[in-house]
Amino acid sequence: MARVFHNIFGNLSGKIGNMSASIRKGNTILSARPLSYKIPDDPDSVKRRSTFLSTVRFARQVYRLTDLHEAWEKTKDPEISIYNHIVKTNYQFASPEKPTIRNIITPGGFELNIQNIAVFRENFLAEIPAFPEHFGQREHHLNINSVVCFYSPLNQSDIYYTVINLITELRDYNWHGLFELRVDFNSDQKAVLSGYTRAILYAAAVTKSCDGSIIQHSTTSVKDVQIQ
Repeated sequence: MARVFHNIFGNLSGKIGNMSASIRKGNTILSARPLSYKIPDDPDSVKRRSTFLSTVRFARQVYRLTDLHEAWEKTKDPEISIYNHIVKTNYQFASPEKPTIRNIITPGGFELNIQNIAVFRENFLAEIPAFPEHFGQREHHLNINSVVCFYSPLNQSDIYYTVINLITELRDYNWHGLFELRVDFNSDQKAVLSGYTRAILYAAAVTKSCDGSIIQHSTTSVKDVQIQ
């Protein structure tokens, strides 16, 4: 590996012959590339790659739920990004086939137990139990952040699973009564889920003040259901 200072061509990146160039802290780093590389195809290596792929597809949707970034930020190593923290945390829970009911979209928080979840072709329905008495003293709004993994396709030649995310904002929330949640899918999401028979719903709550500031996050509530 070599470091290039005062490069008249500016910083370089990419492949240059049998060398690779990258930029680190404003400097160009040159390193030799291997002459050949064979991707291992033994069962363990294939399993690890497949598990990593299902983790990445899940993590991309979790990362898009920006209200959850604060929860991930509080628990991550300072040296890695929020996205990489989501991937690293969830890799141990995923399977080579798809995300599982062990995967999470928040690392800890207050307990959330969403009940009576049902996924239909148009929407999903669920019940949010009453919150403890101290909720609502500072909180005014509740956001439900969801990731849904649709799997087990009707057509066996289709991809085995796909993952989407949803955000539901509930303003001036009534904290001390049972709430019947309904989340409608958009047209693209309906088209996706029409080809699948089962769904894993991951949901997490974010409580907010009247000015929209985040106060706290919940744990991940997970349910694997038949699509009705």
